Amino acid sequence: MGGGGGVGMKTDREIANELKRRWASTLRRGDAGWTRSLASNKANATKILGELCRTEGCNIKTYSSAIGILVGWGRVREALLVAKSIKHHDVFSQTAVMGAYALDGDVLNTKKCFENCKKLTASNPGRNNEYKNSKTYHYLILSHTNAKDHAGAIEAYTDASNTLLSLPLYLINTALRSFDSITPALRFLQTECHRHQHEPDLISFNNLLAACMNGGQEDLDGLDKVTRMMHEEGILPNIVTLSLRASVYRKAGEIEKALDVYLNATDLQRSNIHLTREFVKAVGCSPGNPDLLSAAEEAAVRCVPFPNLPVTAALINTYLQHGERGKAVTACDMLHSANIKVPSYITDLLVPGTPT
Repeated sequence: MGGGGGVGMKTDREIANELKRRWASTLRRGDAGWTRSLASNKANATKILGELCRTEGCNIKTYSSAIGILVGWGRVREALLVAKSIKHHDVFSQTAVMGAYALDGDVLNTKKCFENCKKLTASNPGRNNEYKNSKTYHYLILSHTNAKDHAGAIEAYTDASNTLLSLPLYLINTALRSFDSITPALRFLQTECHRHQHEPDLISFNNLLAACMNGGQEDLDGLDKVTRMMHEEGILPNIVTLSLRASVYRKAGEIEKALDVYLNATDLQRSNIHLTREFVKAVGCSPGNPDLLSAAEEAAVRCVPFPNLPVTAALINTYLQHGERGKAVTACDMLHSANIKVPSYITDLLVPGTPT
């Protein structure tokens, strides 16, 4: 079976055939929105999407849609390959390509796309230009964030704040992702939301939690503060919130609390890859407890799909922390059997004598 957890649990071959059949009938109209439902097997869909775009002579709307889908799936290389087929860009295709560079943290090429979008927008004025401009600013800020360039992200945000007539909340949230410390992040969020008359949303609070990853008391205090603010605003946590909470606790050495985040979650939440990975990692911080190790194994198998690289990699490291090198090797073999490429940082751990 293919990647599990998707629409109707289709096999790889069924997904490939359906993708080819539907894409052929919609190619020249650029109607690619349906492919989002096939994201359960991104590797297969990505390959076919890229091949068809390069060989079937589709129009720029279709190219833009395909690039956007691939970027949404994190397939930067494939998105840029599709982009090479575009001879003359419009603002939509240029923005889609910009998204690929931004995701990759390629600031230089993102800036080039940004300037091209400004020229294209200026030469084709319309009522949607404010939206187009905010989208390009989003990618410009994101490129700096993914390049670990906080100063550049804030500079791009400031430019957006001074340029756009109405600055949307998602640009504040994008800039917020560049912070790695909770105190300045919280101050930025409160200041900018007040300035632009916004109320923080769930993404805002999740991005605040993402700034609490230094493993100190400040992070634990920040976690408590963000949790309290969410409660006061009536905003319920989602699976991202829970995963971030578990990660903050684990990095701050509060292993029991990290474990409790997972154990107190619903069955559906416990099937999530990110929350399960945090639980398995936390178990690795408590060596010598066979019951916990068994719980980690059960959690990994319950995760959808299984095996997957993030959870299995965490499980391999946890096995090693518990002195179970044989089980770690078996888990690695499981990835190979599922045709999942195993990074060298995992295989290196399995070399005898390597510190874990």
